[in-house]
Amino acid sequence: MSINGVEVTQVSVDVEAAYADAAQMLERYPWRGPAAAAHGLRPYITDKVVCDLGCGGGDLAWLMGRWAKKVIGVELDDDRYKVACTPRGADNVTIRQLDYFKVDVPVADVYYAWPNNPATVSQIADMLALQRPEASLIAGSRIGWLEQELAGKGFTIGNKKLVPNYLSIVSERGGKVVTFPYREDPAAIRGSSQSWPPEDVWCLYIITLGS
Repeated sequence: MSINGVEVTQVSVDVEAAYADAAQMLERYPWRGPAAAAHGLRPYITDKVVCDLGCGGGDLAWLMGRWAKKVIGVELDDDRYKVACTPRGADNVTIRQLDYFKVDVPVADVYYAWPNNPATVSQIADMLALQRPEASLIAGSRIGWLEQELAGKGFTIGNKKLVPNYLSIVSERGGKVVTFPYREDPAAIRGSSQSWPPEDVWCLYIITLGS
């Protein structure tokens, strides 16, 4: 399927494995990156150096360490950084505390980000296009945001419509969108101020950085 010139493909993942991972998450901020994202990212990170920009409590970074050659998690918030530094089985994951808009990003083949705002994704893409144009940027989101865009509503937070939206970023820069289903253990989001459905669809916006 193509939308505004952007290829959108639905793929399958090991939903049960992703569910099991979600049930064992150590993250105190689970809405920062569901375990399912690691399984959807697997084809794009295997044997590559990956940088998780804004890694939160680090669960996604540590899960990606199963398949990536190396993972560098980057987090500015002090409390989340301390949680992210807790080892979780992989020996190829490092966590760094820095503001990636103020200092050069760590060198990587693939950059992943979920800032909850397409304008921030656009800023990150601009930054990486200068620093690491040969790399790729993957932004994550839930299916609801893509559905809003497909309905012509654009990306919104509350009643505020934001420009650019995710599809426009991919359309202008080049890239594609991949979607896949997942199931999340309610225990992983218990106590969160967020209200995620236990079954949903995740989107990866794979954005071209170089010309």
